[in-house]
Amino acid sequence: MRLDIVQYVSVLLALLLYGLFGQPTPDNVGIVEIIIAALLLLGAGVHGLSAVFVNARSADAPPRPAWFSAGQVFAVFGLSVPLFIALAGEADLKEVARDLIAFGFLLLPLLYVHLFRDARGFRRLFMFGVVFIGVAFAARIFLPLALPQFGLPSAVALYLTITPAVLFAALYLLAASFLRISWRRGDVVYNVFYGLFAALIALLPIFALSYALQRASFAALVVFAIAGLFYILLYRPETALRLVALLAVLVFAFLPQLQDIIMRLELKHVQVGFNSRGAELAAVFELGTRDMGHFLFGHGWGALFENPAVGKMQVGYTHNLFSYYFFKTGLMGTALLIIYWGAIFHENIRLVRINLPLGLSLMLPILISSFFYASHKAFSFGLLLLLVCAIMRRRGDAPSASTVERGCVLVYSKNA
Repeated sequence: MRLDIVQYVSVLLALLLYGLFGQPTPDNVGIVEIIIAALLLLGAGVHGLSAVFVNARSADAPPRPAWFSAGQVFAVFGLSVPLFIALAGEADLKEVARDLIAFGFLLLPLLYVHLFRDARGFRRLFMFGVVFIGVAFAARIFLPLALPQFGLPSAVALYLTITPAVLFAALYLLAASFLRISWRRGDVVYNVFYGLFAALIALLPIFALSYALQRASFAALVVFAIAGLFYILLYRPETALRLVALLAVLVFAFLPQLQDIIMRLELKHVQVGFNSRGAELAAVFELGTRDMGHFLFGHGWGALFENPAVGKMQVGYTHNLFSYYFFKTGLMGTALLIIYWGAIFHENIRLVRINLPLGLSLMLPILISSFFYASHKAFSFGLLLLLVCAIMRRRGDAPSASTVERGCVLVYSKNA
């Protein structure tokens, strides 16, 4: 068997196992986590693992994208300076490991983008694998309603809902439903049935988001749906009636649930406001500016602080990707992160221009996890970054609308 086939299968199996049995923040490393880690290492291969540090490439290879070079510098810094600070300060090794694993998730584009160079079919399967994680996580929340013996503790269920893959799955399936139902070509019955099927699956992650009362995610979902409806009304008015009818049926069928969700979201906002995000940022800034050493290089991996956003508990995370890295790695690490993250986000903007629904389906979860939730430490956050880089590939490839659409099965042509 060819080595690249082994790598493709290993990555897809890791996504499958993670969706079915994985947890975003497990308290301890179990057999599931060990198997997933082994599959991911096998999937990356020597090429992927060495690419983080080695710049050598063949003479005929096109220039590497800006995000790749920035990521290499970011990786070298993150695996040296904050790790040295942690070891010198005798930080809790378990907390250090947690931070290093989350740091590794950010580097997934460096480790795996080489797999997407000539494998459009794998790109499609990988994207569906990420969608599967979001749907599977949502299904695992509601599975106890049918099979009580498979119940999850409430805290675990909550963490499943805030992973960015759940929001991505909801947005992607919603876009697929809208576009297919309003499709001009082919058999109308088939298109409507296909769209209804996608909409029904989308209800799982949508209700999961409402279960967790994630206001930013739910707001993004509503705005995305309204924008999609206006798009169909504007560019496909002759088929828009199908979509309007579907939405009317869904709203009527789930009106009591929708009213309950809106009331609970409003109550949560009245009770907790913005969850002390401002106080959290102020606390991190105060800790980071006590002296020049902490300001430049941070407190190192494994560092904890009294976070006012979680009742002043001693935790090692913040709800903002950049304040988290400022606390751990200081100004130097945060600057490198901004360059790396910004280069990938630039690719996401390019994707939005080529394929609006797919680009927004990725952009919104990335933005929300980066600025509002601690889910920037989740495996699926790294998967979304990787997916952006995989779809856009390298600058030298000059992706077009047709290649992106064929590779990711979310065509939104105004003439379709």
